[in-house]
Amino acid sequence: MTTSLFKKLWFFSLLSIFCYPSIASQAADTPSINKHKIYAYMLKDRLGKQENLPYNKLLKYVSQDLGDLVEVLPAPLPRSAQNFLQDNNSCIFPTSSAALQRVHSEKLAGRLLLNSEPVDFVSIRLYTSKSDPVITDKAQLKGKVIGHLLGSVGSLLLNTEGVTIKNVRDESLLLKMLARKRIDVLMGHHPDIPMAIERLQVDDLHFDPDLMVFSTAVHLVCHPFAGSQVILAAINKRIKEIRANGMAQQMLGKYAKIVPLPATAKSGSAANSTE
Repeated sequence: MTTSLFKKLWFFSLLSIFCYPSIASQAADTPSINKHKIYAYMLKDRLGKQENLPYNKLLKYVSQDLGDLVEVLPAPLPRSAQNFLQDNNSCIFPTSSAALQRVHSEKLAGRLLLNSEPVDFVSIRLYTSKSDPVITDKAQLKGKVIGHLLGSVGSLLLNTEGVTIKNVRDESLLLKMLARKRIDVLMGHHPDIPMAIERLQVDDLHFDPDLMVFSTAVHLVCHPFAGSQVILAAINKRIKEIRANGMAQQMLGKYAKIVPLPATAKSGSAANSTE
């Protein structure tokens, strides 16, 4: 019995010697995946931790070819921006390099940022209650209390002399403050404010459609890290696809203004669709 047990132990020891190199080589041949974070601005009606929100659906679709290479992390606007500034191997959405450079001019001075293909337009407009005059000129803001989304570029683009700025965490609270006369003017993002108006069923405010504090196309913005071009190439392909076939409008809803494709890209898409 002792001899038999010894033979079995010897056999398994020998087997492990031959098997170990094979297992080790398989592990060595499996590349480790380095996830790059997409820091995402949480926007009440557009982007959050719920997968059914418009920008969530868009991000999921345009990043589908990247597998586990990217990870979307929604957080409040100031925190997402801070995380992006500290993480040189990351991207951020929805924004533009122009907006980031304005808000974080000191931290981003001399630094290169890479924009993806544009998705839709976002603008900042000045809303007032219908019982008050519509703002048609920024000079009318003198002496006013202005409510504004915390972390937005808006307040940096106004001459704040003679005005009071109140930073607020979301659009719903801004609308309530305007209705209760706690602010005189709501400086809000479009289409976020129209979406909040519809959700809250309020209609007692107006704005001048010709007056915009700021307007930009929305992009995924990345630091120029190793692999950023791979990420942007995959995402750009999908962004152009959904702008061409109407999916972008379907995903983002009726208030979104999608960036049109150049005429040459449109004709190319049409030609491809008939083949």
